[in-house]
Amino acid sequence: MKTVSSLLVCVFALFGVVACSHHKNKKEESFCLTANISQSDMNLRLRNLDRFDWHDVKISVNGTEKSDGFEHSIAKVAAGSTVDLPLREFVRDDGMRFKTDDFVYLDGTVTAKEGMFMCESGKSQ
Repeated sequence: MKTVSSLLVCVFALFGVVACSHHKNKKEESFCLTANISQSDMNLRLRNLDRFDWHDVKISVNGTEKSDGFEHSIAKVAAGSTVDLPLREFVRDDGMRFKTDDFVYLDGTVTAKEGMFMCESGKSQ
């Protein structure tokens, strides 16, 4: 069982660091998504706090300057809903899966057609 200190929670309104990406075409601007990301045992819990659905969702955890980190994609996260995603389903570019025995969740990024949310709890190695 993980200790309270290893349970990292990012809340947009209180603790999250938000970053929005903007397309080169100024007519198409992305919005900041409102989200909550936390680790619950061996799952990553993602909550859509917006009043609209997110589509073509990609979640990245523990990214670095050289890599997007471990990624997982889902087609849709409904407005106001929470999804639990097994961390073992997150995969790095080199094929390595996230192993909760070997890795600690440090940060997460959510990108969707509708925008982006980034939560930082520490620096990735």
